[in-house]
Amino acid sequence: MTTPNTIVDTMNKAHSHGADAEKAHPSRADRPTSFDLNDIAVPHGREEDWRFTPMRRIERLFEPANYDAGDAPVTVDAPAPVVVETVSREDKRLGTVLAPGDRTAVVAWNGFEQATVVEIPAEAELGAPVRINVADVEGTRAQHLVIRAGAFSKATVILSHTGSAQAALNQTVEVETGDSANLTVVSLQNGTTPPCTRRTSASPWAATPSSPTSW
Repeated sequence: MTTPNTIVDTMNKAHSHGADAEKAHPSRADRPTSFDLNDIAVPHGREEDWRFTPMRRIERLFEPANYDAGDAPVTVDAPAPVVVETVSREDKRLGTVLAPGDRTAVVAWNGFEQATVVEIPAEAELGAPVRINVADVEGTRAQHLVIRAGAFSKATVILSHTGSAQAALNQTVEVETGDSANLTVVSLQNGTTPPCTRRTSASPWAATPSSPTSW
């Protein structure tokens, strides 16, 4: 897949995993980004980005072979006129915000089978929140969610997680907002939430300061 036409384009360049592989990146912008598993190495915990991470809890998320078949379960309760779709990996709305920038992100991208897309139409003002429920997670699973808020829309999305303490979830959430959209996304971890890594990448459809996304 071609890297999206965003600021990441300037980051997505050739790099080496040789002697310099474990050196800290001076800034987030210096990280390698790619949709290819071979381009982003497994971290060891000594890297600056990972040194405060409990590596033993999430190390199984670094290798595709450790994942169980099938995506993590998800249900969506959304008021009209929100549209919810389950789509294949080939859907053109996927992977348009940012390219994966760490090992868990690139494994998650290559590991999910289907994605859930939540579309909030332009100018819609929702009287109730959209509720995305990730529940009963078992084993080690990947998951891909896309939330798109059209221009001048106003909405709140609540993302809730529950599951076995022995489970592990590698979840990616892509968030896109249209011009002057007002979108609030809340993430909740309830009860025995499984160990997980989560990346939320946000981008306006139109690059304008009047397109806020609040968290």
